[in-house]
Amino acid sequence: MKISHNELFNSFSHLTGAVASIIVTIAYILASYDVDRYLMISVFLSGISYAVLFISSFIHHATKAGETETSLWLKLDHSAIFIMMAGSYVGPLYIYAPLCMISIIPMALLWDSVDSIPGRYRLPRALSSVHSCGSRFACGGALLFD
Repeated sequence: MKISHNELFNSFSHLTGAVASIIVTIAYILASYDVDRYLMISVFLSGISYAVLFISSFIHHATKAGETETSLWLKLDHSAIFIMMAGSYVGPLYIYAPLCMISIIPMALLWDSVDSIPGRYRLPRALSSVHSCGSRFACGGALLFD
């Protein structure tokens, strides 16, 4: 199987990204080992998502037969993009979770008040009571654990 010049460059550039992401992930894990266990887990998940992206893309470009090919590796390459996107949210969510809770509390209370507007979004009485208790419970828990 002959690999075109462009695909050869693509495969090596993605292999370089895979190696770099693994090295950086290991370095960050070692740096966060004594700091915080949850930080280490978030760094690990983010780093693994980048490594999965680059490794699947490397394999796709290294085994690509033609421009119109739709192989398993192409599907995994496209799926790995979504894995990387999800993994890239782990770090910021870990850092900014308390700020997210501050914004969730008013939204939950506002949604609870929407239920009390006459003629709008009428819920059955039992469901309305469960919804109201649930939003107050969520807000109380967020304030308690924040």
